[in-house]
Amino acid sequence: MTASRRVRRAGGVAILGGILLELGHFSAVGFWQSILSLLASLLPAAAALIRPLGLFVLLIASLGGLAAIVAGILFFRDHARTGRLLIGLAVGFSLLSVLIYLITSILGRNATLSGNTIVVVAGLFLAIYARGLAKEGRPPGS
Repeated sequence: MTASRRVRRAGGVAILGGILLELGHFSAVGFWQSILSLLASLLPAAAALIRPLGLFVLLIASLGGLAAIVAGILFFRDHARTGRLLIGLAVGFSLLSVLIYLITSILGRNATLSGNTIVVVAGLFLAIYARGLAKEGRPPGS
């Protein structure tokens, strides 16, 4: 398989991973809002800081799927370097979101994986695979 075919294939995988990330994060917004409200009620002195910071992290994590989709489009246009950067950001913030969810589930003694978490993890794996596929597709010396 030639380098450009691999990068195009990475584009399709990245778009699919981005769609899964968006589906999982979109349906988990209510959960994150309840976590932010709980933290604000437990720490009333820090509530003014917790809510905006938490909403910012939620926004970034939700944009992870969109970033993966845009990266897939960039892969189709042979902009592999920029696409890999966007995939890295998407995976980083989405992984942060999943880790926070798992930590709060374990601390709440409710360590079950929801369908949303499984969809997000599948999207993460696809995005990571797409990034690696695009990296393999680089011509030597670039």
